[in-house]
Amino acid sequence: MVRKYVFNVHRSLVVLNYLENIGTWENLSRIKLGSGNFNPAEVQNILNDLMIKNHIESRPAENPQAKIEYRITDSGRKINTSFKEFLAKF
Repeated sequence: MVRKYVFNVHRSLVVLNYLENIGTWENLSRIKLGSGNFNPAEVQNILNDLMIKNHIESRPAENPQAKIEYRITDSGRKINTSFKEFLAKF
């Protein structure tokens, strides 16, 4: 089943949730597949936005084909947790 997300905030939260569940460094391809198989350009834009807000961090990948890996930061975990708590109220 392919999930459809209308707003960028939905996509951002799905990516954040995926990175929090994984808990380790992930490359763009794995993030794309694990978070709903979005278009790679969309995932890259989401990751760039999350990096600007300091919710994720990046490093050069150990695999030269992957180029860059990403992982969630403490502030990203706090945002994701607070959003889950907000949704739990409904």
